[in-house]
Amino acid sequence: MENFKTMKDMKRLAALCIAGAAAVLAVSCGKEGAVREDGASKVEFTASELQVKTVFGEKADGEYPVLWTTKEKVALFYNSQTGDQGWTNGGQYVAVNPSADGHTAGFSASFTDDGSRSHSFYAMSPLSAFKWMGNEDWNGDGADEKILYAIIPHDQIPVPGTCDEKAQIVFAKEEFSEFPDKVDLTFSHMTAYGLITSLSLPEEATEIVGLTIESDKFLSGEIYCNYNTPETILCNAKTAQKYIYLDVNNGGLKAKTLENVFFACTPQTDGNDVFGEGDYLKFTVYTDTDTDTWVKTVNFSADRTLAFKAGRISSFSVSAHGFEKQ
Repeated sequence: MENFKTMKDMKRLAALCIAGAAAVLAVSCGKEGAVREDGASKVEFTASELQVKTVFGEKADGEYPVLWTTKEKVALFYNSQTGDQGWTNGGQYVAVNPSADGHTAGFSASFTDDGSRSHSFYAMSPLSAFKWMGNEDWNGDGADEKILYAIIPHDQIPVPGTCDEKAQIVFAKEEFSEFPDKVDLTFSHMTAYGLITSLSLPEEATEIVGLTIESDKFLSGEIYCNYNTPETILCNAKTAQKYIYLDVNNGGLKAKTLENVFFACTPQTDGNDVFGEGDYLKFTVYTDTDTDTWVKTVNFSADRTLAFKAGRISSFSVSAHGFEKQ
């Protein structure tokens, strides 16, 4: 029988871990002061609480540390600036400079003080998942709010010990009364995480090379949030997807039985935060024999539930019982 379980509540974004342990990785980085360049000030950014960023390290003491990598870029915006993947209206797309162990990182960009009484800085990573940031009439009352749109890829390549870096989306907002020369960013998750602790097929099946997870709920595609209420992540029903494909072969995880395979997905915060009565997950498993596909549907109930929450890992296993060869 499958063992579905959701991690216990933790302090807000305290850590990504298994068994509910919190890991806080503080950052202490010395940075140079502001330098004037053509009327703009060079602002140095550091990332605090890096446990919210993207690559999981080796598990130790029940915890999965998360690391920065040189593959990443960050989208940075100041006050009313807007932009999308192809262009920015004053925003910056900057490379990440991680420390040797990946636990800390820094990045910098030049912004011009617009003379406002308040100064807000916004950041999102990875850049590949960024779609658009701009001002919208969020509540229909004529008052524009800052809205961020991102895309969780439905095709993901999990690797040993972590999920696809491109699918793990975080953002940060910091406000100042005076224009700063340093900004310490505290990131929050826009994505939830799943951990398949074990997935087995009947004995006659060959090695697993890929896996599709389907649902009656949105699992990937376009998500968005209001920066004033970042805990509420919504899905764009026109573009969101109800499946995720995990390319375990290209991720180096090809095996007879999948173990500890991570994925990132849409947090279920838009009114249906738990997989429960009437919900399901359908698993379609592809093997290295092209003609062999195995399918199993797991139905949830009032006493068998699963929740995907932003910044938390929900773990489950899928037994060989009930898989049918297609």
